[in-house]
Amino acid sequence: MQDNPSIAADLIQTVFFDMTNRQFVDLVNPNTKLGVYSHKTLNELAIEYKAEIVEMDRKKAYRLQDEKHITAVEEATGEYFNEMLNVLPPCQWRRDRDFEHFFLSERISGSIVLYLVRAGERYFKFQDRERMESADIRKRIDNYLATTAQMLQAA
Repeated sequence: MQDNPSIAADLIQTVFFDMTNRQFVDLVNPNTKLGVYSHKTLNELAIEYKAEIVEMDRKKAYRLQDEKHITAVEEATGEYFNEMLNVLPPCQWRRDRDFEHFFLSERISGSIVLYLVRAGERYFKFQDRERMESADIRKRIDNYLATTAQMLQAA
C-alpha cells in the first residue's frame, strides 16, 4: 500500500463533509482526490457513512459543523452561573450594575463556547461563537425576553 504523497495538511483547502450529520469527514488530497486519512473517494465515504458526502471549502465546512452547536437562549439559575464562573477562569468577563456576561474557555466545537449571562436578577445561558460583542449578547437576551413576554401575554 502506498502512502499519500507528502502534503502539508494545513495547505489543503477542501474537505469531504457529511451534509446529513453536518460533520467534517476527511481532508481531500488535491493530487489524488482521495481522503488524506481514509484513502477513500467521495463515493466510498458516502456508502460507508450512509450519508450525503460533498467536497467543500475547508473553512465553510468548519463553520457548518460549528453551527449545529449554536443554541437558543435558555433561563439558568444564579447557582449555575456562579458555578460556571468558578469552574475555569472566565473569558471576556464583562459586568456592570445590571448586566454581566462571560464565556467558558472550554470549546463545545471549534469556536463555539458556552455563554453565561446575568441581566438584572435573571440568569441565562446559550452557546455561540466565541468573542461576541456585549451589544450582541444583550440583543440576544432582549430578544429572548421579548419573545417570552409575548408568549405569556398570548397564553
